[in-house]
Amino acid sequence: MNSMDFKDKVIIITGGTGKIGQVLVKNFVSLDAKVVIVPTRNPVNKGILKDLKRVIFKKCDLSKLKDIKNLSKFVIEKYGRIDILINNAAVDIDQPLLTVSQADFESLIKINLIAPYHFCKCILPQMINQKSGKIVNISSVLSKKTIINATEYSISKGALDALNRSLAVEYGKYNININGINIGGMKGKLNKVNEIINFRSIKESDYIYSGIKNDKIPMKRYGNLQEYVNVILFLSSELSSYINGANIPVDGGILSQQ
Repeated sequence: MNSMDFKDKVIIITGGTGKIGQVLVKNFVSLDAKVVIVPTRNPVNKGILKDLKRVIFKKCDLSKLKDIKNLSKFVIEKYGRIDILINNAAVDIDQPLLTVSQADFESLIKINLIAPYHFCKCILPQMINQKSGKIVNISSVLSKKTIINATEYSISKGALDALNRSLAVEYGKYNININGINIGGMKGKLNKVNEIINFRSIKESDYIYSGIKNDKIPMKRYGNLQEYVNVILFLSSELSSYINGANIPVDGGILSQQ
């Protein structure tokens, strides 16, 4: 089998209508995968993906365990398997810690950390039975270093990295690869990372910017959405069959710079 062959693979993608989510969907569909999209926001503008075959939208409130259980059960009953889970959905607050409400903090933790935890818990039994599976958790360089007004986001992503490592150690023996990527250098503020866009209008040059006037990104440009997706595809494929518990920075060198 071709090591990048996703034909008929069953894939769940949370945050599937966000920037990275849409490009992921576009790539997986082109490779004949069966994709279940958990939208970034509700209600969903299905018009952006309505003519794509092999795609199912499934409404799911990521803050509710019951919804996550029901979605996982739906996919298993429909397809009989789950090959790949990509925990991509995330939210941010972008406020000073002292102004953040308890409700907003709890909401962020539910989406960024507790939802991936429960999704993994719901689908791991199926992957154990299959003796195969791939889980990719989408994290951030802000799990390793932080910036102003990102305390809550950094906490959630740091914990997600720890979840990634722990599950890899515990379930690697079942031929399940659990890895993550730490994204950095993406154009736009954190609170716009999951904005809904029409991916058909995306050009590879849209998120490349060579005019950065500071030294935050050693490569002196923003990351292209496809550059992040390429690594997610790699971790979802058999090319990464002996990678487990890794958090791979895809950041233009940000984490290498002190």
